[in-house]
Amino acid sequence: MSCFLYAEERGCSLVPLEPDEPRRSEILALQKAAYSDLAESDPRAEALFGEFVTLFYDQLFSSWKSVLDVHSEATQALIRMKHAFQERVYGEGEVAGWQAWNGHFLERIELAAAQHHDARILVCVGVEHLYWL
Repeated sequence: MSCFLYAEERGCSLVPLEPDEPRRSEILALQKAAYSDLAESDPRAEALFGEFVTLFYDQLFSSWKSVLDVHSEATQALIRMKHAFQERVYGEGEVAGWQAWNGHFLERIELAAAQHHDARILVCVGVEHLYWL
């Protein structure tokens, strides 16, 4: 049984957003280099940022009471702030990777919209991508 049974039964088109190889690895390499550079140059900063992310999501998860909270402007503002901090901590490789990853998502969404111009489109991404898109 397919995990996409609903879509298959209704003839829905499914369009994956993630990039294919080799583009996927190229984008991830930008971020991985930034992460390993920080781990090597300042392991304490890397550990503190990891702790911040844990506390950040613990707080978000405990504050969300409904799906509306997850998709609220307040949540998006907090995630935008988290990413601004993340970019400062990890530097240009993080920025370039994040921009490239989300830019690819946007290209795929725009292509799907053009191919299905009279249809509704449901885009499923992680909550951290919403503010960017």
